[in-house]
Amino acid sequence: MPPHPGVTRTRPSTGFPLGMAFVIGWSPCIGPVLTGILAVAASTSSVVAGTSLLLAYSLGLALPFLALAAGAGTPAVIVMLRRHGRGFETGGGLLLIGIGALMLTGVWQWLFAPLQRALSGTGWPPL
Repeated sequence: MPPHPGVTRTRPSTGFPLGMAFVIGWSPCIGPVLTGILAVAASTSSVVAGTSLLLAYSLGLALPFLALAAGAGTPAVIVMLRRHGRGFETGGGLLLIGIGALMLTGVWQWLFAPLQRALSGTGWPPL
């Protein structure tokens, strides 16, 4: 059975254009964040601190993809994603709009100020 009912057969030549489309769509989102992490990692006082920042960033980026890849082959996950896919898209969009509104109003900073104060005493993140 093919992985998706609309796709009868995939070829290796389809991966390259798909990867290009992915990069074009994702670069504006990931570029500024990666630049900031690299700048902070480069300005830390030790190699361990910079490496730990980059490791945390890499794990946060990779783990959702690895989890999806691990479960994507199971029929139960495919059925669940097919059934609830629209809800995931709508929920994710509403979450992004909500976080954006919190950032614009300054509430986001107010919510995370206690966490920043708590972490600043430990020296993490090494800013």
